Amino acid sequence: MNRFQNLLTPEKVLDKAQKFCLYRERSEAEMERKMKEWGVGDQNLLDRLLDCLIKDRFISNERFALAYTRGKFNVKQWGRIKIRQGLKMHKISDELIQLSFKQINPDSYFEALNKVISKKLPNSIKGLDNQQSYELKGSVYRTAAQKGFESDLILQILNDKFKG
Repeated sequence: MNRFQNLLTPEKVLDKAQKFCLYRERSEAEMERKMKEWGVGDQNLLDRLLDCLIKDRFISNERFALAYTRGKFNVKQWGRIKIRQGLKMHKISDELIQLSFKQINPDSYFEALNKVISKKLPNSIKGLDNQQSYELKGSVYRTAAQKGFESDLILQILNDKFKG
């Protein structure tokens, strides 16, 4: 139980939610979780408050998906897999996820993955024996995969780097 539960009227919750949404884009699921934390237990009231926030354009899953994708790719250098997982946690639809991915330039995406891989590689990989090369490739592959990049792209870049 929240200690503010008895103090927050629906009007106060709505005001608090509006201020909370001004800080950055929020998803409907995130806002619903937050209002439950504030002590809104009645699902009908929660739905009415969410409808007000949507109607007044304080929250929009589309705007959220676009901002989330843009931020995670540009700032954190995340790949599509990790971004998709994050959006799914916010209950964003597949259609909105696909729409948000359209704003990522394919060349920029490939360049970002190349940068992640290059950062992990030593200056010279020519002097490595087969075992060292294999271990380094595995390590770099895992790093890029943890960032959410697709296996085929990772392997394509790794094979190019280790070929020459």
